Amino acid sequence: MDSSRRAVESYWRSRMIDAATSDEDKVTPVYKLEEICELLRSSHVSIVKDVSEFMLKRLDHKSPLVKQKALRLIKYAVGKSGAEFRREMQRHSVAVKHQNWFPKWAYGN
Repeated sequence: MDSSRRAVESYWRSRMIDAATSDEDKVTPVYKLEEICELLRSSHVSIVKDVSEFMLKRLDHKSPLVKQKALRLIKYAVGKSGAEFRREMQRHSVAVKHQNWFPKWAYGN
């Protein structure tokens, strides 16, 4: 019973991240970002790690819109959520820094 509850909660958290980093050409509303930050502030360290892993997986998406929204979500959450999330993002800072989602034609020559 307890494992099924954890699975449902994990699914709910992944749906929150999916909604905030959707492939639509719309800006993610701030209230969704705030909900995720509140979840990160009030959750256990293991849940923060799971959510940060899911955010980092969204950075590997093929769509540049999803990557941009994931980077924006990470930037917003680092400033608004707790120290555990900041620490987790520092551990994975290389993966965030090496995002090559911007198309080469946008650089000019």
